[in-house]
Amino acid sequence: LKAKPDSFEAQFNLATALSKNRRDDKPELAERAEKLLSGLAKRTDIDDTQRADVAYNLGNVRFDGGNLQGALESYRDAMRLNPDDQDAKFNYAYTKLLLQQQQQQQDQQNQQNQEQQQQNQEQQQNEQDKQDQQQDKQEQQQQQQQQDKQKEEQEQQQNQEQRQSGISPQEQEAMLEAIQAQEDKTQEKLKEAQGVLIRGKRNW
Repeated sequence: LKAKPDSFEAQFNLATALSKNRRDDKPELAERAEKLLSGLAKRTDIDDTQRADVAYNLGNVRFDGGNLQGALESYRDAMRLNPDDQDAKFNYAYTKLLLQQQQQQQDQQNQQNQEQQQQNQEQQQNEQDKQDQQQDKQEQQQQQQQQDKQKEEQEQQQNQEQRQSGISPQEQEAMLEAIQAQEDKTQEKLKEAQGVLIRGKRNW
């Protein structure tokens, strides 16, 4: 490359060497390989066979780096440029299968998250309902206690008024009975008087 910076073969082979020697502790090797191959894919002075090789190697670099969607697109370009490339077809099918599995796992995870979220919401709602019921019960108890207290205060006030008047409830009851008895006697006398008057009347 120092002698001939535009050499396709030198750039392609360097990218291949970088991709094969990439390590987890040196991700910049794979990044440099992908950058070289991406640049080669844009060149207009190469034929379809060379372009297909670039696309295939770019797919491998992206696949190794975990970019499955990018790898799938590169393998598709390689198959379009070289329909007889069996390795590109295999890698394309395998990458597509992995993407489908990832999507299924993601869908399952999303469903589990939704179910867990729904369970959490239902649990929160149940707890809220219990709190509301407990609060309603406490309010009812407080209201009942207040009513009982008011009733007790009224009874105490009535008893106090009766004590102040000097007449006990028993005496009041006796007085009412005596007044009622006197009223009954008066009514009977009036009825007797009316009966005598009616019997003594003549028919003219």
